[in-house]
Amino acid sequence: MRSRIADCPDGDYFSEGYIESDGSNPEPLVVRLKLTIDGDSIQADFTGTSAQTNGPTNCGPAMAFNAVGTIVKAFLDPKTPINNGSFNPISVTAPEKSFINARETAPCGGMAEVKFLIDSVVAAAMGQVVPEMSVGDLKGGANHIHIAGPREGGGTYIHYEWPAGGTGASAGVDGSNAVRSYNEGDFNSIQSAETVESQYPLRVERCEVRNGGCGDGAFRGGFGLRRDIKVLDETAMLSVLSEKNVIPPYGVAGGNNGAANRFVVVRNGKLIQPSDVPGKVSGFGLQAGDLVREETAGGGGFGDPLNRDPALVAEDVRLDYLTAEQAEARYGVVFESGGGVDAASTSARRLSLASARVTATLEASNEDDIDGSRRRISVPRAMASDLCIVDGDLVELRGNAIAPLRGWARVVDVANNIISLGPTGMRLLDADHGDQLEIRTVQTAPEGVV
Repeated sequence: MRSRIADCPDGDYFSEGYIESDGSNPEPLVVRLKLTIDGDSIQADFTGTSAQTNGPTNCGPAMAFNAVGTIVKAFLDPKTPINNGSFNPISVTAPEKSFINARETAPCGGMAEVKFLIDSVVAAAMGQVVPEMSVGDLKGGANHIHIAGPREGGGTYIHYEWPAGGTGASAGVDGSNAVRSYNEGDFNSIQSAETVESQYPLRVERCEVRNGGCGDGAFRGGFGLRRDIKVLDETAMLSVLSEKNVIPPYGVAGGNNGAANRFVVVRNGKLIQPSDVPGKVSGFGLQAGDLVREETAGGGGFGDPLNRDPALVAEDVRLDYLTAEQAEARYGVVFESGGGVDAASTSARRLSLASARVTATLEASNEDDIDGSRRRISVPRAMASDLCIVDGDLVELRGNAIAPLRGWARVVDVANNIISLGPTGMRLLDADHGDQLEIRTVQTAPEGVV
């Protein structure tokens, strides 16, 4: 491990990411990381991370070191056995009473969601250290789903599962569909339809790949799953603890984000949001005939989607992972009436999509625009109009860093295409004053996903 670290360029590498909400407060929680390579050692400093919270999204002191050790090992030394020497060169600073190093009496029921976020932030930083190993983000937590109700004859049943999502893409490799992620191990995350229907007053009506939910890229992220479970008894209740419902998995190296998690109820043909806080549901009342719809996140893409081999896009359409309309809107791949790829029309469509991208010039400012835990990005009004965004929408900037910089839009009245960023924002983008970069909206559902 020390040899592999010593091969990496010395320096400081920065990344940040968010827990959407602790379930009791709408404000997000931020993890901020400075990762330092110094000779044959690595220091991970999480100073600036949000304080512990009254909601369940906290974890104890082991998780930060576990996350750094897991991701550094995976990026630098994935093939040798794991032992104490794997972690001796790694040190971690996680401030006490932050939500990644909480103390009593902080609840920690959502510790997996916190651990996944730390993994994601460390992976974004390590992608700058060894870009060839960078990978798109994934579903961001355990996705705890509980359906509970009374048993005939007394007692209570609890149907509990953790629906898996798509994994991120990497150089030369598409993500995998609806599988456990690299940091979870290999175990069942959903129960078979036969088991569910024999044990509970429930019926599994769908369990399939979630159409269109991948993060687009030259190599696309994996697709999540869609699972519909029908309530057969008169009463039941739904509880959910999940992440990545509002802030979806990021893409890398120009790849797009995957679809966000979505957990809803379908009642009499209409979608019902079971909570004001997406992904955080506590005891929502269900009735006979309701469908609990689980739709899990897709993995982030790798590389520019307009550089994806049209034959690979055509294969995804053939498999019904994408529709022909999604393929044209997102990848610029146009099909002939007979079903084959129209090369000339595809080339023209891709040029049109590329020219429609919105770019900005970076201007260095003395301070970062931080509102509570949120990073704010000032967007000129004309640019906001082109992007169809308003104040408070989530946007991302694509710089030299492998992962994007995300923030909440602050629409401003300036007559140019300049975006000002403070010193931390510049470091996170690995950018300089005067750089040209792309700005785009962060969509919880990629185009064509409903």
